Amino acid sequence: MTPGMRKLDAEYRSALIDVGRMLTEDEAKNLAFEIPAITRGERSKITSGEKLVQALKPKKYITADNVDPLITLLEKRELNEVADILKEYRENNIEDEGTSVQPCEDDEHVEVKKESALEKPVAVDDLRRVAGKITRQWKDVGRLLNIEEEDLDTLEDNHRGKVQESSYQMLRHWKERNGKDATYCVLGEALEDAGRKDLQEEFYKRA
Repeated sequence: MTPGMRKLDAEYRSALIDVGRMLTEDEAKNLAFEIPAITRGERSKITSGEKLVQALKPKKYITADNVDPLITLLEKRELNEVADILKEYRENNIEDEGTSVQPCEDDEHVEVKKESALEKPVAVDDLRRVAGKITRQWKDVGRLLNIEEEDLDTLEDNHRGKVQESSYQMLRHWKERNGKDATYCVLGEALEDAGRKDLQEEFYKRA
């Protein structure tokens, strides 16, 4: 991790701590119900702003270089003072020219690849390969990719009894919605967070 990335990561963590401290228990609970990445089981455990922030960290709902989804939700709830914390972080860090986070560049657990390879859009053939290997975790992966719970349920209903097809259509939906941002890096991190580190390593080798 470069010094610039370390500084950005520290600023990001500090901003999240401040957000967690400012949210009341009721505010945190209400927000949790509006964040698709947080599962029903996890929502029951959120009893403070700090716990909400802890639940968000591995979800990729927000990242060090994109806090906009949470800002939007906070403003929708008229929690403007809390939103201002993330706006200030964004202004001071994300919007500065040349400041960005490259989470895959220094991954110590996988074969290091050039950033350009991991940051390119995932090929359709690789989506098919992944879909066939995440039949038990496909909804978890979908949530980590910020796909709405309603969309996941619709895919399941449309392809009832065909889990692999549901999995593939979920990944296609993600790719079509995100375009050039549907990268090997993003999907690989979702696979790792869903407990499929083995598949992430295999997947990165295809990049």
